[in-house]
Amino acid sequence: MKQKITIYLAFLILSLYMPQRLPAQLNLINQTLKTTTDTSLATQEPINLLTLNKELENTEKLLSKHTYDTQAKIDASNQFIEIEKLTQFISEKEGEISHFKFEMNTHFFLFGARLNWQHYLFELKTRQTEIQKLIRSNQKSASPYQLNLKKWKASLPGLKNNIGQSMLERIESNVKLLQEIDQQYQNQYETLLKSELTIAESMATVYDVIYQIERLIEQERQNILKKTQSPIYKLNFAESFDGSFAARLSLAYQQNKNSIGYFYRGIGTYLVVYIITLTILLFAFIFIRRKYLLLNYNESHLGYKKVYRILINKPILTFVAIVSVLWIIFIPYNALVISKLIFFFILLIINNVLAEYFDYRTQKVSKTLLFLLILQNLEIIFWYFGQYATIYLLVESIAGIMLTIDFILPKSLRRAKKQNQNVVLHYLQLLSPTLFIFSLISLISVVFGYIDLAVYLMKVGVQLGTSTIIIYGFLMINQSLLQSSVDVLSLYYPDFVIKSGERILKKGNQLLSTLLGIVWVISLIQITEVLRFFNLKLINILTYEVNLGSFSVALVNLILFISIIYITFSITGFIKHFIEREVLAKRNLKRGVPAAISLTSRMLVSFVGMIIALSISGLDLGKLSIIAGALSVGIGFGLQNVVNNFISGLILVYERPVQEGDTVEVENLMGKVTNIGIRSSNVLTYDGAEVIVPNSNLISNQLINWTLSDSRRRLEIIVGTSYNSDPSIVIKLLHEVAIAHPKVIADPAPLALFTGFGDSSLNFRLLFWVYFEDSMKTRSDVGIAVYQILKKNNIEIPFPQMDVHLKAKAEAKPEHNISEGKSDLEA
Repeated sequence: MKQKITIYLAFLILSLYMPQRLPAQLNLINQTLKTTTDTSLATQEPINLLTLNKELENTEKLLSKHTYDTQAKIDASNQFIEIEKLTQFISEKEGEISHFKFEMNTHFFLFGARLNWQHYLFELKTRQTEIQKLIRSNQKSASPYQLNLKKWKASLPGLKNNIGQSMLERIESNVKLLQEIDQQYQNQYETLLKSELTIAESMATVYDVIYQIERLIEQERQNILKKTQSPIYKLNFAESFDGSFAARLSLAYQQNKNSIGYFYRGIGTYLVVYIITLTILLFAFIFIRRKYLLLNYNESHLGYKKVYRILINKPILTFVAIVSVLWIIFIPYNALVISKLIFFFILLIINNVLAEYFDYRTQKVSKTLLFLLILQNLEIIFWYFGQYATIYLLVESIAGIMLTIDFILPKSLRRAKKQNQNVVLHYLQLLSPTLFIFSLISLISVVFGYIDLAVYLMKVGVQLGTSTIIIYGFLMINQSLLQSSVDVLSLYYPDFVIKSGERILKKGNQLLSTLLGIVWVISLIQITEVLRFFNLKLINILTYEVNLGSFSVALVNLILFISIIYITFSITGFIKHFIEREVLAKRNLKRGVPAAISLTSRMLVSFVGMIIALSISGLDLGKLSIIAGALSVGIGFGLQNVVNNFISGLILVYERPVQEGDTVEVENLMGKVTNIGIRSSNVLTYDGAEVIVPNSNLISNQLINWTLSDSRRRLEIIVGTSYNSDPSIVIKLLHEVAIAHPKVIADPAPLALFTGFGDSSLNFRLLFWVYFEDSMKTRSDVGIAVYQILKKNNIEIPFPQMDVHLKAKAEAKPEHNISEGKSDLEA
């Protein structure tokens, strides 16, 4: 608020001061430009005979490249003409509002005028930006020619006596061409400069008018409980305005027509963006609806009734409602008449789309609000008829009483309390008696001359109810779109929807309810016209700065910083859990490529989000160099491991020696890699422990990756048989056992080998391949099968035997002969 008042006052002073100072300012700007140019040229070294030929070639090359931009000259002239028309138009409008602002100091007139003049200011700022862009382009294009011209002018007197006549004529011809080019740019610059000064003068006028309108609106708010005219029975209607009713009606038509035409004559760029957005939304809308119909859901499916009533049963009306709201969002300024028509049109559509959600009482409330909104919008016309508008307010109040008297009957209130329905509609019905109360007070206010109070009460009562219905309608529309989108997603990513669909719906509905709840609160504040007070208090709170040394931070910057960081982490989480694991994982990409794309995207999003967050927080990004220097010192002392792990994480992702899902063995640790992060990776061991392993350990240490390029693993079972067995039969039996097991891979085929003669057995090796995840169970099964088939074929698996002889002295007792498995006593 303080900033706005300062701007208004500054431009008010400027508007009074500038007309007398324009010539002086123009001379000052030219002198400054000339001084700057002369200063920059003074540092140029003069041309001498040694550099003459080279400088002459450079000049002629510069002249050969010159093709004066005729279009730039046309653009400058067109801009000047358009700005002259615009400023003349604004001057005429200033005269009109000066004539009408005291005679027609009404609610709609003031708010419409403020909207119009805000649009004028918006267009002037747009023109100013275009002019400044052309000025910069002009100066950039003219600079090399001006520098060259100054250089030759300074050097030519000293060269005349030292060069031939032909060379002199050549130089003078070039100088003449440079002068012509410089004059062209100078003329264009003066035209642009006049346009910019004209815009500045007109902007001062616009700020002055806006300030006066704001003052009148504030005065209207302060007089809301004051008597603003005589009682209705004492008014002299015939003398309340000049001219006939037809003339006033024509005036109303012309002013609104001109306002509409003026508002929408320069919306080409916004219209293009609006149409592109609508086209994308239309294709998405049709796609979701068609795919949803393919699901063949019935009423037993969660959310089917809502989707069917809104998206399936009434798709055209639903999309038209979205189109209408997007028009208000994308088009920066709308004429007051168009805004009210769009508002009415949206309410009409919402009533039709949500008809099946409304019971009898809610439908009656909705239709009553619709009719009262029509009456309220017609006030725009009747305010042109002086004190006859008071009669219209009287009729409007009586209509409100007649239409809402049923809402205060005890029977109707009891019925509303017993309704088992949505909480928004329930409270809408309970608050509907306020419409009758406001209409009644408005009627009394009109009779006794409290016109501002009457207008205020009818506006609050009608617009608060209609805003509630519209916002509730869009909540239902967006919830149905969210539900149908998640259902359609199940056609392509069923596992993801089964796992996360319910959580997405819950979080999405909560977010929609919160956002539209905030919109409702803002609408309430605007409708009740206490936004100015709240703005002042809120701005004081949000902009209060806390100083931390040389750094200061405001609450609003802190909120924005946290919000952007939260959004950034939400996007990176979405990329990790959906884009990588659901979308990219199902594409025919090499292993590890989805993880690399995901990590790269997340790093870019995190970097951009952090830069934006730091910028919005008020931190000077130029100071990041100091932070970077401090970090470099920190890296040298204590952050080597962090940086090492970060670089190692990048190597893991892009070189892909280890990927998510691989089974690795490093430093006596064996398990499956479940996640590769920027700093560390997670390894889930077969004991169920999840070990956090620094990325540098996976890069610098010796690592066994059992499943990097092939998930197969060769197993070995060593077995020995007695010397009485036939080796060829044993090899055959071992081979049969391996082939018979379903988990053993056929290619490469199992191989049984005789490895040699042991101390007490014939030794054999059975080699076979299995998939790594089946290795432990398969080894056990094959080992048991080997034992069973050897036993079945009476082939003995021997165990080692050892004879130990104890020798004693002659006087010792007889020694014992001890052997494993038996005991004999020998003398």
